[in-house]
Amino acid sequence: MRRDATPKNRIPRGTAGSESQIMKPNAPEQEDQPGRLVDAQGLLNELFQPESRPSLEWLRRRTRARAIPSIRVGRLIFYDPPAVREKLAVKNTVHAK
Repeated sequence: MRRDATPKNRIPRGTAGSESQIMKPNAPEQEDQPGRLVDAQGLLNELFQPESRPSLEWLRRRTRARAIPSIRVGRLIFYDPPAVREKLAVKNTVHAK
């Protein structure tokens, strides 16, 4: 390729980090999309309000006990927020007698 030739799919300089191209972490269009995986801190941020959020260690203990569904990719652990929300609702719901 010639040095002065520009590929058609190249993003022009100065626009790669523009506000319109960066997705916000808790944008409404991102929440509860099936198949969207998040890390441990992202899961806690998405499922719990700041004043009632459990610790990261609590999430890791529950993951090791297989009480919360997770997906392991090598050493990394990811979570599917809708699946975790459903599992927590089923497991922690108290039914009246």
